[in-house]
Amino acid sequence: MTFPNIRTTLLLASALTLTACGGGSGTSANPDTAQAAACSPADPTTSDECGTVLIGFTDADGDFLNYTVDVVQLTLETANGRTVEVLPQQTRINFTDYVDLTELVTAATVPPATYVSGTISLDYSDSEVVVESGDQSKAAIVTDGDGTPLQRVDLKIVLSNRDQLTIVRRRAALLQLDFDLEASHDVNIEPTPATAAAEHFILAEVHPVDEKDLRVRGPLVAINAAQMNYVVAIRPFHGRDGDFGRFAVNIGDDTEFEVDGVSVRFALDYPEADDLLEELIAAHSAPKNLAVVSSDHRVQVAAKRRGCQPFDSQPWLDDLMRGNVRLAVASKDGAGQGGEPNSDKPDTVDDVQQWMRDFGF
Repeated sequence: MTFPNIRTTLLLASALTLTACGGGSGTSANPDTAQAAACSPADPTTSDECGTVLIGFTDADGDFLNYTVDVVQLTLETANGRTVEVLPQQTRINFTDYVDLTELVTAATVPPATYVSGTISLDYSDSEVVVESGDQSKAAIVTDGDGTPLQRVDLKIVLSNRDQLTIVRRRAALLQLDFDLEASHDVNIEPTPATAAAEHFILAEVHPVDEKDLRVRGPLVAINAAQMNYVVAIRPFHGRDGDFGRFAVNIGDDTEFEVDGVSVRFALDYPEADDLLEELIAAHSAPKNLAVVSSDHRVQVAAKRRGCQPFDSQPWLDDLMRGNVRLAVASKDGAGQGGEPNSDKPDTVDDVQQWMRDFGF
């Protein structure tokens, strides 16, 4: 059974190899002017002459409970003064969501070059900012040093000599932008609303010192079995539309995934996927509590041999779409008892609806 419109949220270890969808080998680490001139990001026919920059946003821990603003524009500048736009459209972001991880924002096609600086534009006109006030929360207004509420601000991004971004053709490189909210604001909780005087501090890193998980959101658009990777159309910050580029995830024999709490395994080292399923069934410590959903006779036989509860795929999916979850054992409301669907929706109806969204229904 295939679900071509599946929407995934992936947590990828920082050490995972990052690739542009174009793949292929790169050139020297010192791109020349001719290579840069041959690449036109707006012209798909020149894509083989271009490179890819992966932009990730993260944040350091602080006193903010919510810091939502609109990111209007993001540009990078080369050593010779050329400016390249790398954010395809305005997007809204809550920076406090990214204390424990890095969110991949875009995979932008750019000319090969050494990039030494950039600019990010933030719009505060419709911002939502909340700070901690003891054990309570309090709305806040972000101001400049003179106390004037911020509207649109253009922030300079400076790449140190150690962290200058070098892009070569047909290769991808990661640039992580750390918005240190705590270091960038002086919060006063006395007035109502509270104020946060901003002196923005952005740490730009090509080789991040603080390794965090990298999250990639978006629909699955391609699977390349021969190259052992799959491709995600990037949709950052819970977005449902827009074109933020493509991201190819390389997998190996030891790759494991968790998608919204559901573990995903690839049977790369097995002659057939059924061999892996039989192994998992045989190794389960409580097989009577295990539900096995498969229309494959071989898998069903293996499940029954161990005392598991087998279900045919299509009837199980039909019940799921009606809001009924068929389980191996009864839940507290009786759902799944004896392998039969419950006519009432279970307590986990929100989870069911989330599964249906994840699988494109």
